Parts: sequence; structure tokens; C-alpha cells
Amino acid sequence: MKKITIHVIPNAHLDPVWLWDSREGLNEGVATCR
Repeated sequence: MKKITIHVIPNAHLDPVWLWDSREGLNEGVATCR
């Protein structure tokens, strides 16, 4: 069986300094990459 490689490049804009405190910004960043 031939091995297949799939490349994924996510795209998102998060502005945690403006919208959220640092913990919420980190949580949003992690949630975006899930």
C-alpha cells in the first residue's frame, strides 16, 4: 500500500490582547488548532 502524506495549513486571526485576557487567548488558540 502506498503511503500518503497530507499537509494541513490552518489559517486564523486571533487578537487575544484586544478581545480576551491571556488565559482566554491561549484557550482560543488551542481550540482553533484542534
